[in-house]
Amino acid sequence: MASERRGRGGRERFLAAAARLFATQGIGATGMEQVTEAAPVSQRTLYAHFRTKNDLVIAHLQDLVGSGATLEAVLTRADLAPP
Repeated sequence: MASERRGRGGRERFLAAAARLFATQGIGATGMEQVTEAAPVSQRTLYAHFRTKNDLVIAHLQDLVGSGATLEAVLTRADLAPP
């Protein structure tokens, strides 16, 4: 796993991990520690890119808009409880 941590691309790994976790668990149920474990990149690097969870959520939503993806599939999932 050490080779996965080396090099650049931490921001992209955080966003990819956050996207997976947000889609499966929901934004409110996903913690920053879970994102660092799923990335895998250190918490120090996470906070260097995203000072708060809100910053990470905003970057995630900006990526969704930029990719043309929609939230409709998530909004209509019956297996997710309302917040």
